[in-house]
Amino acid sequence: MQTAPDKILVLGARAPAALEWVRRLGREGYQVWLADSLAFPLARFSRYSQGFLHLPPPRTQLAAWANTLNEFLTQHQIQWVIPTCEEAFYLSHCKPWLRTETEFLCADFELMQQLHHKGRFAELSQRWSIRTPETRVLHGRPIPDALRQTPEQWVFKPAYSRFANRTLIKPKADALNHLAHDAHNPWIAQRFVAGTEYCSYSLLRDGKLLAHCVYQPRYRAGQGSGMYFEPHDFPDITAFLAEFGQTTSYTGQVGFDFIRAADGKFWLLECNPRATSGIHLLANCPSLTHVLTRTQEKAEPPSQPLMVILAMLSFGLPHYFSRTFWRDIVRADDVLWLAHDRRPGWLQLLPFTEILWRALRHRTGLLAAATRDIEWDGNDLPACSLGPERQRLTAKTHAYVRLLASRQNQTIRNLRTQLTQVTLGGYPVPCSINHGEPDNCYVVSPMATYIDYARYECYLIRPAWLGHGLQKLIAIIGTLLGKARLDDVTHINNWLLSTNLYPQHFSQQEIQTALAECLHANPDNAVGFRSLNHTSNASLISNLRRLGFITVPSRQVYLFDARNPDGAQRIAQRHNNKIDRKLFETSGLTQVPGADFTDADFVRAESLYNQLYLEKYSPLNPQYTAQWLAAGHRDGWLELIGLRAPDTQLMGVVGFFALGDTLTAPIVGYDTSLPQSLGLYRQLTHLCIARALQQRLLLNFSSGAAGFKRLRGGEPAIEYSLVYIRHLPLHRRLAWTILSLLLKTLGVPLMKLLKL
Repeated sequence: MQTAPDKILVLGARAPAALEWVRRLGREGYQVWLADSLAFPLARFSRYSQGFLHLPPPRTQLAAWANTLNEFLTQHQIQWVIPTCEEAFYLSHCKPWLRTETEFLCADFELMQQLHHKGRFAELSQRWSIRTPETRVLHGRPIPDALRQTPEQWVFKPAYSRFANRTLIKPKADALNHLAHDAHNPWIAQRFVAGTEYCSYSLLRDGKLLAHCVYQPRYRAGQGSGMYFEPHDFPDITAFLAEFGQTTSYTGQVGFDFIRAADGKFWLLECNPRATSGIHLLANCPSLTHVLTRTQEKAEPPSQPLMVILAMLSFGLPHYFSRTFWRDIVRADDVLWLAHDRRPGWLQLLPFTEILWRALRHRTGLLAAATRDIEWDGNDLPACSLGPERQRLTAKTHAYVRLLASRQNQTIRNLRTQLTQVTLGGYPVPCSINHGEPDNCYVVSPMATYIDYARYECYLIRPAWLGHGLQKLIAIIGTLLGKARLDDVTHINNWLLSTNLYPQHFSQQEIQTALAECLHANPDNAVGFRSLNHTSNASLISNLRRLGFITVPSRQVYLFDARNPDGAQRIAQRHNNKIDRKLFETSGLTQVPGADFTDADFVRAESLYNQLYLEKYSPLNPQYTAQWLAAGHRDGWLELIGLRAPDTQLMGVVGFFALGDTLTAPIVGYDTSLPQSLGLYRQLTHLCIARALQQRLLLNFSSGAAGFKRLRGGEPAIEYSLVYIRHLPLHRRLAWTILSLLLKTLGVPLMKLLKL
């Protein structure tokens, strides 16, 4: 027998299946850690957990998710990773780039794709001896007349779905008129089979069946997830699983759904290539851990029914007047409550509350909210080049710090700072250090951000009396804040842009290390992180607040989230974006990449930026020079694109800064003397949105031009600075605290009301 691994990471800690894994492995002496993109997942509270890793959501931040996961695998020398939910698809995709010494309990990505798509799975199942109902894939063509005329003989469901979401069982013909299906949202029609439903859960390694059970989901939450599991033993299903393993060489957890017809034979309906509720029935069977050691022993089938009592009481209302329902509850054990591990049972309302909050925030049902951040619906996934990303970021940081150290006045004219670097989560990032330098740029100066820029913005507020009143209030506050040395501050990960981006999710320990380094070097400075918002940086904000950082709102920015197909489609279909795209295509202007810029083009790009950001908007904005633009292109931290008419100088320019799955455009400029009918700003906006759509990125389009950005699909988000002040004298702490309170109670409501 092979030696079992000592260190295991279980993903999807929100799932009761993860709780079974950590309990079983913990009782056998393994060191088990848990990970999830929820902050308070169920299994986190188990006494058998060595610790918890809070991951970014893989559906929208795959690069950050993979980087954070890989850092943890390396740091703790994890030998096995066991996924339990749909993060298994992302894990399978990223396997080639993750720590090579770690093994992963999931199949190859191509096979998992086939099993997950209900239509492709039906095609694959033709090779096996078990019966399968007729299945047709619908993806954009009109529904065939044969289906429209006999809908009562069919079941319609999305090719990618969970919890029987949107499933139509023997619908009326009229219901098919509202069925939206296309190449990006395929559906299937499967011939209805009458009988009793059964499910299986199995563990395989290299095609060998190592653990297996069959159960009947006696009660469900609606049409979907089971909450009561009655064990059964059917040799026909066991034989099918052996055949499945032999033909696919599958490794991992897998569940199948069956119908047992009146003749006693089974029909195979669909596959779930991940953990399912059946794992609870194997909790006390030795075979559960056989997958780690390749041990093959005959396991006795379980006999005791199990349930999730909270779900039974919440979703079982229609059965409350049934004696059978209450008898079933009495004879079943709950999967969460164990005498030797009580905390998950007592604290299960915490994850429920977090999911409820997500449901309210995103206006979805509870089941949809429980998985929306980890679902995978067949969309293309980008490569996860982990090592090269670190190398590129390291090179960019070193080059940027050298540039600002040697030629600061020649690169950003209104900036005075000391730029160094600090290590954050294994990444070197720029770090600006200031000691109250006067008349400074807002990218390093809180006084410029909250006082100078705010007073300037008051000129734009209507009615005028409100703007004048706010100016006077801000002037008084500014005097008090200046005496409290607000500009004695160190900013971590400060790229000296209007919007900073962050390379990945950071743990509390990693943040503490960077914070200690900054405080040791400048103990009298506050320490801050700029440009954070809850859409891009929710986990980072959460970790910073746990460490004692205070939140100080700064402005309202506009986000175009094209990281998932639904969001990208919504943005692409906006009427104004279609008009902008047509304008660009018919303008006669050509795109000029930064690689083709001449020295004169860099000078022209500076002039175009100045015309928009300094002359039209505010001279308080960063005054970038041609040297800064050229260095950004040369060193790879800025991608420039110009717009040029034939045989003319540049008419417009945009500069992209990208990190992970997020994009921003700190440089936008055009010739403001040209007729507005040319729509140069609209064309530059089109380039930004098109880049986000093409590369499935989140575009942080900063602040300003609020109405213009809203019309194109921009979603408002309040941006914050997170500032650490616990070590400062009382009067300085008080100044920061009052500023934070004023901005939260007055500034944020005004930003939202006036749509700034």
